[in-house]
Amino acid sequence: MTRSLAMLLLLAPLTAAAQDIDADTYDISGSSFDDEGMLQLVHPHIGNPSSFYAGLGFVYSHQPAVWRLDDGSKQVLVDGQFSTRVAGGFNLLGAARIDLEVPLFPYNSVDGQSSFSMGDVRLGAVVPIVKYEESGFGVGIAPFVSLPTASKDAWVSGGGFTGGAVASVGGKAGILNYALNVGADLGAASSVRDVKMGSSLLTGLGFSFDVAEPVVVGLEVDSTMDLVDGSPWNETPTEAHLFATYNAGSGVTATLAGGTGLVPGVGAPAFRTVFLVGYRAPGKPPVHDLDGDGLEDDVDQCPENPEDIDQFERSEEHTSELQSHSDLVCRLLLEKK
Repeated sequence: MTRSLAMLLLLAPLTAAAQDIDADTYDISGSSFDDEGMLQLVHPHIGNPSSFYAGLGFVYSHQPAVWRLDDGSKQVLVDGQFSTRVAGGFNLLGAARIDLEVPLFPYNSVDGQSSFSMGDVRLGAVVPIVKYEESGFGVGIAPFVSLPTASKDAWVSGGGFTGGAVASVGGKAGILNYALNVGADLGAASSVRDVKMGSSLLTGLGFSFDVAEPVVVGLEVDSTMDLVDGSPWNETPTEAHLFATYNAGSGVTATLAGGTGLVPGVGAPAFRTVFLVGYRAPGKPPVHDLDGDGLEDDVDQCPENPEDIDQFERSEEHTSELQSHSDLVCRLLLEKK
């Protein structure tokens, strides 16, 4: 009786603050559906204007929150979480991709009791700063905000509005896709017993390889460092995932992943499995027409000077005089047609 009472007293303050702790730190990256060869990480490349994706994610995390006691033993606070994610994204004029994720938890086992829970809706964007098309190196910024839609006392929310941004550098070289993320997730401080949690530093590194088109295999390592207060159970939880993706660039996409916590802590489960399925429309590649005459630069014999519709005479702006030897060559080539 005394022992049972002691356990209740121990668990009471944990349960009271549970609504402010997010044991589920997995977020779907739009880059996983958008043919960029990533899983959780943000890739700076966003594809063609007007491209879009829509998909579902099924994620199971086993023991994502464990209390490590001073004697080396552990107390499992969250036994397991199974979530269904509804996700979608749209490329806005090639300037940014807008991403939305709505998580639902049909199975959420806390302290031995299972329940249905709603997670925090997450709205984000990826804004390329340094761009490339087929291959190269890119830089982007990815702001995000989480809306307080989660169920209370469910260990699926950071409590209130949270948000932040991730800087992403990455690219594509041959069959290799890669990305490095560094960012921050800012939120109100909360506590479980004497452990303070809140804002955190986010880091991640990922690689994938186009092993046999359209199949990609990859590895990601993700880490979270608490910026509020270090603790025995949440210093720098880190996890790694292996994944394989089928994505032909258009049509149905599918991803299967499995991972485990490398450094224990909240959000680094004993193991995690992920299955994603979706649809992607590739949009249309941007048109490169420097002189605006309707001829794309790769077929325009005079890409810096506009021609009229029959491709024979120059517009009035350029008929008065030739500005360079290259103009003369272009004019002679046109007149021979």
